[in-house]
Amino acid sequence: MQQMLCFADDIALIAESEEGLGNMLTKMNDSCEEYKMNINKSKTKILICSKQELLSNITIANEKLETVQCFTYLGSKITHDRRSEMDIKSRIAQEKQAFYHKKHLLTVNTVSLNTRKNLIKNFVWSIALYGTETWTILKAERKKIEAFETWCWRRALKISWTEKVKNEEVYLRMNEQKAIWTTIKGRR
Repeated sequence: MQQMLCFADDIALIAESEEGLGNMLTKMNDSCEEYKMNINKSKTKILICSKQELLSNITIANEKLETVQCFTYLGSKITHDRRSEMDIKSRIAQEKQAFYHKKHLLTVNTVSLNTRKNLIKNFVWSIALYGTETWTILKAERKKIEAFETWCWRRALKISWTEKVKNEEVYLRMNEQKAIWTTIKGRR
């Protein structure tokens, strides 16, 4: 099986063997040269999906391409072991940054609770949910995602961890059910 995924000037080639990938790259390079274009060899990376760390000997125009353990494609971190842990951690960090960026709207009592909930779901969660269709989610990652949802609601209600309010109480005060995991499952 060989596949090519293209988005603007980003291209991902997928092959089951090193030989298949080499053939695809050769054809692509030949096509590029035909139109006086070049593949940027310093930006071109090889990622071998395997539990073992393997190296590749693939070249373009006699220049060996770098083999990496992880790279970012269209905003998602892809790792050699096909786990999504790095991407999930990165997304949660981005979500928290987005939350803090709009903290003045998301935590102020002059904005209704329903409006704050909608802002969180539409502004913050949209970052969280981008690319979830491709994630491999283990129990530990699921717990992190669910903990982030609770983190959002605690911040919206200005509940400190030192107040020792149980998560169930947080959801009651928000008049919410745990929803982010259901949303992710619905996208798969």
